[in-house]
Amino acid sequence: MQVTSVNQPLTPSNPRPADRLSALKGSAAAPNAASAAVRNRPAAAQAIAEALSPVLLDVEPIIPGAALYAKHLNDFWVWFARDVAPEFASDLDLMVAAEPDRAVELFAEAAAKIVSLSEAALAAAETEEQRKRIAVQLGGNEVLESIPAILSCVAQVKMLHRAAEFGGVMAQLDSATRISLALQAVDLPKGSFRRYWCLAAIGSIPDPFEFIGAMVMAAESDSEADLKNAGFGIWMDAFIIDAQRQDQLVKGAVGLFADVDLACKAIHRFHTIARAMVLQLELPANSVWGHSLKRLTKDISQQIEPKLEDVVRDVTLSLRPARDGVDRFNEEAVLQALNGLYLLATARDSRDSLAVNAVTERVWSQTGQTIETLLNRSIDALRDVGPDKDVAVRRVDAGIKMAGIRFGADYAQVIERSRDVILRRHKVH
Repeated sequence: MQVTSVNQPLTPSNPRPADRLSALKGSAAAPNAASAAVRNRPAAAQAIAEALSPVLLDVEPIIPGAALYAKHLNDFWVWFARDVAPEFASDLDLMVAAEPDRAVELFAEAAAKIVSLSEAALAAAETEEQRKRIAVQLGGNEVLESIPAILSCVAQVKMLHRAAEFGGVMAQLDSATRISLALQAVDLPKGSFRRYWCLAAIGSIPDPFEFIGAMVMAAESDSEADLKNAGFGIWMDAFIIDAQRQDQLVKGAVGLFADVDLACKAIHRFHTIARAMVLQLELPANSVWGHSLKRLTKDISQQIEPKLEDVVRDVTLSLRPARDGVDRFNEEAVLQALNGLYLLATARDSRDSLAVNAVTERVWSQTGQTIETLLNRSIDALRDVGPDKDVAVRRVDAGIKMAGIRFGADYAQVIERSRDVILRRHKVH
């Protein structure tokens, strides 16, 4: 079947991609008939990743099997689009490319056929040699072993997205006792899919501390073994994966410092999970959860420590006049300093769950001294040059923002009043 352009007129010989997709539901295309549209249009690959994002990690899950690994999902889709149903995948590509806002919906509509075609291809491999061939096509035995979990999530993708409603229900329960009773009464999905449903639901849990406390109450024990025996192990595995996801968000946001707000939110979420586990669970030396948490704590701390070390330097560069005699306002340095201060304040608020206490307290103290000293100098400079000196005014304004982060709103308002008095005096004269 020839792939037609989405820009061509719709005629009986050139139906809409959705109509062509329906027509393909009766049979799969010949294996190994690689489609140019699949290679050139990754829209369907993006759609499957977006659809399964509630249970997807870009790195190997720290607890094996507790989440889908993005590499395995990508390898699965390459195999499906190349060796199982290239024309079906091609049409899905066209549909998603034409309506990207409906990517998840379109993928969900195609999910049943994706599962049936994949299962048929796997079932056709009756001999050991045929199974080895499929493993090679997929990229290895690890990918082959992940296919049942992937297909389970694909088949129930709509349920995965509805799992987020669970957090809203839990948020309405005003005590650990009520949450505990609800946990014992909730009807979880059957089979291995339930662990993925729990992972999808965990992201919407607003208060991990209360939720984990409720599990301890329901299990009548705070030990890892007893929680697992009571059926709550999948929930704790999900919290570990959620913590790992925050680690990855920090890594992506802090590396180029493209989104400090995202990094701060991720650090705070990690802190709430870690604090809930450490304070409420008995985690022995051989604890899987405890060991995983220590690894993640070390990793996230190593990511943010270098940025914390740079805060004093960035504040100094942004608030101190240039030494070459040409006074300039460095907006980039100010932005970098503000980002660093937000990160520093978040790290300090989360210091019980991070391994950066010494660095955080040292930089917090040094930053306070630096802002106070340089902001006072900036105020003095403003008195001398008056409001006509735009650089002086902008530097004071930047210092006020930094003071608000470091010392609080009350301190910043005191400096604002001093600035306003100076500006009014210059206007009078």
